[in-house]
Amino acid sequence: MQFSIVVSFLLIIFGIGCVIPAIKLRRRSLYLFFAALFLQTGLFLFLNGIYVIRLGFPQAWALLPIFTGSSLLPAGWRRYGTFRTSYIVLSAAFALLGTVMLFFALGLVSFSFAQFAHDWWVLLVLLAGLTRMFIFLDARHAGEIRN
Repeated sequence: MQFSIVVSFLLIIFGIGCVIPAIKLRRRSLYLFFAALFLQTGLFLFLNGIYVIRLGFPQAWALLPIFTGSSLLPAGWRRYGTFRTSYIVLSAAFALLGTVMLFFALGLVSFSFAQFAHDWWVLLVLLAGLTRMFIFLDARHAGEIRN
């Protein structure tokens, strides 16, 4: 049996193991986050191991921020009972970051990531600041930050 298939089954088992405390314990959004992350990663490794998806580690590592971003949504919903702007913005930021890194990892662009960061660093800092501002404004609107 291939190593990636064994690892994928272990990650899926860990993911299922995290679902149980997320359901039984009250307000355990962290367990739900890790459950979603482990299940997504395990499923991807399984599909990669049976050659449905053919990506090596140098290309597939960029999927981790995308998996992380999509795992934040159910965790935020579990914690607050609704989708909060702070979780949606952070999830979208992780997904966008992963998508950009995936373009470079798959070689879909003709220039390097270092060149991209050198040319567009101002925009990246601006986007990071806007992301933080949206999270702050949502927290303030929700009454989490008191003056």
